[in-house]
Amino acid sequence: MSTRLNQYRLASNDDFRGVVEAAAIVAAGSIVNEDPATPNHAERMQLAKVMLTGFGGQFDREYYLRRLRWIAAMNPAIQGSAVSNGVVDASNVLDNDIDFVVASEWNAIATTEL
Repeated sequence: MSTRLNQYRLASNDDFRGVVEAAAIVAAGSIVNEDPATPNHAERMQLAKVMLTGFGGQFDREYYLRRLRWIAAMNPAIQGSAVSNGVVDASNVLDNDIDFVVASEWNAIATTEL
């Protein structure tokens, strides 16, 4: 089975969608409480507000969640734990791996999209 098909199946999986959304909400809560002197804080805060309220940026929350889902679904560590013998099982993905992807991509999304 192709890697792209596995990525698509994972990004479309309801459980995976929920876990990525939960990771984004947790990240948003942390950003609301971070030091305002943190680099890119204003942009990071704007994305946090979108995640917590559902709107407020150029796009709605689902747009940003979809981006995060696809970025996470393409991550080799996440693919390695989610796919076994061509079967995609989102329950095998570690929360820490998803948290890492969300945290790693937050600045890129916040500084280029809002």
